[in-house]
Amino acid sequence: MNNSKPFSRTRNQVGFSLMVLGVVLFVAFHFLSSDNFTGWEVWPEIYHEFRSDQILKNHLALLIYSGFISLSLVVLGCPCGIHWILRSRILKWLLAVITLLSAGTIWFLNITHGSSFMNVTLACSPTLTFAGLLYLESKPPPALPEHG
Repeated sequence: MNNSKPFSRTRNQVGFSLMVLGVVLFVAFHFLSSDNFTGWEVWPEIYHEFRSDQILKNHLALLIYSGFISLSLVVLGCPCGIHWILRSRILKWLLAVITLLSAGTIWFLNITHGSSFMNVTLACSPTLTFAGLLYLESKPPPALPEHG
């Protein structure tokens, strides 16, 4: 009898719930404000920077904005792509590395430059997504047929 199925299902539900909570915090970031800046205002700034030719000269800004866009896609996409993540260990670990690097960078910036509640919600979003990805139990690959 296989007793791992209920455990696996519970683990996957907890992982999925953590990823959804990460999405909720990411969306909440857009409605919070700090120092006369609202989270949603980052998108017009990114759009303006990419439309100008100056972004290619400022490598740090290019790296930060590209990272934020990647973070957004991963955090919002993980709960939607749960079926693919469960079937592919490579995808799961690739997304885990991206969220870990994003979370680490945002937490580092929060610690070194001071943080507000808005910044903490942004930092918790990839952290919860990372935790959710770690909690997921991938399906084992199918067994190869024996030749004999």
